[in-house]
Amino acid sequence: MGSMPWLLAITLAAASGEEMWLINILQNPSFEEGAEGRPSQWTQGGAAARADLAWDSACWRSGERSLRIGRASEAAWWEGPRIPVRPADTVRSGVLVKKEPGAGAARIALVWIREGREVGITPGPPAEAGKEKEEEGEETDTEWFPAVVAGSSPPGADGVRLRLVAEPGRGAVWFDDVFLGIDNPEIEVFGSHVGFHTVGLKEFVVRSRVALIDPYAILAGVPDGGERIRKGFEVHPIPVRMWGYFHCVVDLTDFLRPGTYAIEIYARFPDGYGKEGDRKATGRTFRISDRIYCDLARLASGWFAPERCGVAVPGWHGACHLDDGALRSLEGDVTGFVEAAGGWHDGSDYSKLVDWNWPAVLALADLERLGAGWLEPKGRALEEAAWGVRFLVAMARSDGSFYTAVAGGGDPFVRPPEAETDNRPRTGDERPVLSSGAPVQAAVLAARVAWGLAAFAAAPGHADPDLRGRALRASRRSLAFAMRPPLPKGKDIDLWGAVLGAACALWRTSGDAEDQDIADDAIQLVLRLQHPEGWFRGAEGEETAAFDPQIGFPFVVALADYAAVFPDGSFAGPARDALERFFSFEDRLLQATPFGVPAEYSRAEERRAFPLIPGGPSAYYCATAYAALRAAEATRNPRFVFVAERILQWILGENPRDTCLLTGAGGREPATYLRPHPWIPGHEDGRIPGGVIGWIEGPASYSTVAQAWVVASFAEIERALRERARILDEVEEERRRRREGGR
Repeated sequence: MGSMPWLLAITLAAASGEEMWLINILQNPSFEEGAEGRPSQWTQGGAAARADLAWDSACWRSGERSLRIGRASEAAWWEGPRIPVRPADTVRSGVLVKKEPGAGAARIALVWIREGREVGITPGPPAEAGKEKEEEGEETDTEWFPAVVAGSSPPGADGVRLRLVAEPGRGAVWFDDVFLGIDNPEIEVFGSHVGFHTVGLKEFVVRSRVALIDPYAILAGVPDGGERIRKGFEVHPIPVRMWGYFHCVVDLTDFLRPGTYAIEIYARFPDGYGKEGDRKATGRTFRISDRIYCDLARLASGWFAPERCGVAVPGWHGACHLDDGALRSLEGDVTGFVEAAGGWHDGSDYSKLVDWNWPAVLALADLERLGAGWLEPKGRALEEAAWGVRFLVAMARSDGSFYTAVAGGGDPFVRPPEAETDNRPRTGDERPVLSSGAPVQAAVLAARVAWGLAAFAAAPGHADPDLRGRALRASRRSLAFAMRPPLPKGKDIDLWGAVLGAACALWRTSGDAEDQDIADDAIQLVLRLQHPEGWFRGAEGEETAAFDPQIGFPFVVALADYAAVFPDGSFAGPARDALERFFSFEDRLLQATPFGVPAEYSRAEERRAFPLIPGGPSAYYCATAYAALRAAEATRNPRFVFVAERILQWILGENPRDTCLLTGAGGREPATYLRPHPWIPGHEDGRIPGGVIGWIEGPASYSTVAQAWVVASFAEIERALRERARILDEVEEERRRRREGGR
């Protein structure tokens, strides 16, 4: 665009679809999307009631729609959505305007927002015809001409709205092809706050508001036992542009030297931007070590002990809920009692959910099984799992089904758990034991708990053979209940996925052909529900993908279990093929975001509550990572390990808030926690070391099920990377032999 003013240049570039050095953050910028006579994302304001405001299909600059304001007796406007800003941001915006004779002045303005309230306005000058011409005399569109504005966010502002304003006049004004970009000279670097495994994925995401020219990276630090080094790496652009940023990635995966390092990013800004020379950004110091994940597994598994119910936990709380719980009628009358002390409180209150306790038992048993070579002290994970097993066995009914929960009736924000009830059974203040009357939910829950109990029984090194036997008997009884005809309809994938997982775990304990027969029958029903694209239907005839926002994809884990337990089984090959197709589909979602987590649940960075995922998506992300790791074990496909590592590195700090979601891991943590403990000296802030936080926004909260999946993921990834390290050592040894043989 020659020497035209920068904002006019990017406004016209936006209208023509050309590449720009700022990103248009606005959705629906040419007003093509909408319904019921209103454009999406845009609202009316000012004296709109005394003017003719319309979503116009008769006049436009591009597409087939524009916004019109006609016959305004006072200033009227269209206003766009709130765009988040930070203190150092400069907002630059432009729009193309067309005016009838007699129309009033047209301009655009930036409306600054703090906590939902207007705190200031930056108006632009009136749009004037002729300003669209370049100084060299080349004419552009003579009907449409630009209105522009630029402003820096004032102190305290957290958002901005763009206002398209028409002053009083007899004629109409049209607006089309609006642009809004945020200009900030900062280059940001995101990576795991905890560090990286020596043979694992090592990536940093680099983002900037402005397109970077010739970026490169320098790794600076000291290898263990070595001298300080500086090593250059390429910076690769990521085609995904999200939240108004350009993104790049630095991949250090092939760098295998343990030590302490920092990453430095250097780049230039585009010509004419007004800043000379290279810009530099430095990421936080990090470790490369072969102990990263085993240390994290130990830390995360320690979260469960403070959440124990029914026993005093020194330093945390006294013996609590010893009177759990009472069966009550719909009218509230006590009809019986269940001795349901034990289990773990949910992370954000004192309730105990059976459907959130069984994954914890499964995860801790998995940790004990996989950590035989490095978990210290041995038996600790299984001892913790036993606490959940006792609760699950207590919640079992005689027919093999389960009560669903013990509901918390108190306020965890104002008193400790031991003060919620009097802790004396049959005095009238017992917490209610809940149950589900829906046959399909009862069958699914029974199969899932059977799976968790069987996994516990299959783990090595039991210190309590009697509890193991009780768990095994309860597992078989519950699996029989889940499969009892007539089988309920509606949650086929959940039911048969859990039956498959339970049958595989039971086979580990018995080697019985009957358990393999059950697994063979169940896997056929699961495989039948896979869509050609790779995702799974919830039931026959459904055309939506099945997933649980907290439990994730247990049916995928069960497929991996089958392929691992029965590698030569009749359906091992189809199971491995199904896993490949599923994660090929999932990988497309992961690639749609720069930070490597599924796209549809991370696209709105500023959203404080996700409608599909109550409490935040960490449980779902960790469940996906765990499923990927089990699939890697079953298929011997290392790509699945990288899928899991990208997700876990999001948890460990490689996310848009630069926040480590694992409490006590050594990274930058959220400022506030949802459940304070004012009665616990030293823990008043609500932090529980090792706890995984639900989301990067708002007060931090924990959940038992998210904790289960992160523990299981750390255990599985440690196994996978130890196997990779062994293979690399063998390759290096073979190279050494060849070199020596050559001499």
